[in-house]
Amino acid sequence: MAESSVKCELRIVGAKNIATKRQGALFTRCYLSVGKNKRIQLNTREIISSNKDENYILWDETFSLECNGAETSISTLKDEKIVFELRWRSTKPNILGKTCSSKLLAWTEIPWKNVFDAQNMAIQNWVYMTRNDGTECDEENCLKPPALEVGVKVVIPQLPKMVSKEETRRRRRQERLRKWDGCGCKSSHGGGCSCNDHELFLVAAVLDVC
Repeated sequence: MAESSVKCELRIVGAKNIATKRQGALFTRCYLSVGKNKRIQLNTREIISSNKDENYILWDETFSLECNGAETSISTLKDEKIVFELRWRSTKPNILGKTCSSKLLAWTEIPWKNVFDAQNMAIQNWVYMTRNDGTECDEENCLKPPALEVGVKVVIPQLPKMVSKEETRRRRRQERLRKWDGCGCKSSHGGGCSCNDHELFLVAAVLDVC
């Protein structure tokens, strides 16, 4: 089965319209489907925010990934999606002194097919997110859907050109003939020969048949 590879570059630029009523840390979580019901989880760094400055959050982070597998597995990737989640975490530890789990604020997804079908297999734009039903926000910002600016790029390395058996044999035959011509049997020593021309040609012919 033929092997293939895909290189993916995922960029999380920033988000807007993400007001919350409580101060805490905001970050983006991504789930990349890689086929066979498997997916990779990526998290951006956490940025402390409050209801005074959360209208726009800048991460500008880039993740580079490479996936190797059968060509059929790579082709099925087009049927999968990239899921983006905007999450909030309290910066205050719980009663046990541990970091609190994060809360989903909004989410969106981009089909891999959109990336493969794009020019140069690359996209970068704003995508609107669906706000989680339990999200708390002020009245003004609840009317504005959260948006995430993302970029996705796919690179499929060119496979080395396959050389046919006939071409391989032709190159080997030419290489052997070059070595024979340089041994001094054809033109050196005043037209004489320091080795047996016929024997060398016979060996070359026999090897070519093998």
